[in-house]
Amino acid sequence: KLTRTQQKNLERLGGVNPADETFSRRQFITQVGGTGLVAGGALAAGLLVRDRWGMEGVKPPPPVRLKDYSVSLSPSKPNLVVVRSTPPRADQFDSREAELQAREDQAFRMVKAALDTMGGDKGIGQFITKGDVVVIKPNVAFDKNPDLAATTQPDTVSAVVKLCFGAGARKVIVADNPINNPESCFFKTKVGEAAVRAGAELMMPQDSYFEQLYVGGETITHTWRMFYRPFREATKVIGISPVKDHNLCKATVTMKN
Repeated sequence: KLTRTQQKNLERLGGVNPADETFSRRQFITQVGGTGLVAGGALAAGLLVRDRWGMEGVKPPPPVRLKDYSVSLSPSKPNLVVVRSTPPRADQFDSREAELQAREDQAFRMVKAALDTMGGDKGIGQFITKGDVVVIKPNVAFDKNPDLAATTQPDTVSAVVKLCFGAGARKVIVADNPINNPESCFFKTKVGEAAVRAGAELMMPQDSYFEQLYVGGETITHTWRMFYRPFREATKVIGISPVKDHNLCKATVTMKN
């Protein structure tokens, strides 16, 4: 409502009181719609400035965590066993294939003897049960011949795979993230051939197989990008590292795998 002074000025200047003028539906839509477009444009511009690539609603998944794969041992059983044997001599065999088979058989007997000592009456059944999905992680870091002992011995990998299947494992996956080219490493170390021949699935790293793993340690305080794919379905994990010396740690044994 206009004041008396506003009404006099309106009459003197020949104006029209807006309150007395009709306001069509089209005018309402035009004006309100225009205001909405201006407001919407301003909002969109604000979002564009803050989120240039349209990633505001895209957030990375939370980091994965490794399950606890540990197995309890009886206090009366050792958690470290040493098995010694004399390797077969090449001149004892008529062919290279016969020698390789003899080496695999010997490795099988040695690994089984160690697990029988640690597992007691259950043997490997103390560690692997029916239906398990077992990930075996050898050290296949370099594309070196197994005779150089820089990587895990293929005979040992074959023995562990066979023992896992013998205990009722549903699947055995052999996987590593080598320093050198993965295909070349698994080929030259003969670990890939031994694993597949024993019935395992060989899994090599691919970019899509890596995920951020939560570590939360003193040095790596949050996450580390890990070759996680083989561990996604694993129920048991076995590390098989070569027993060798190291210029920093002297003897790495199972520490550097």
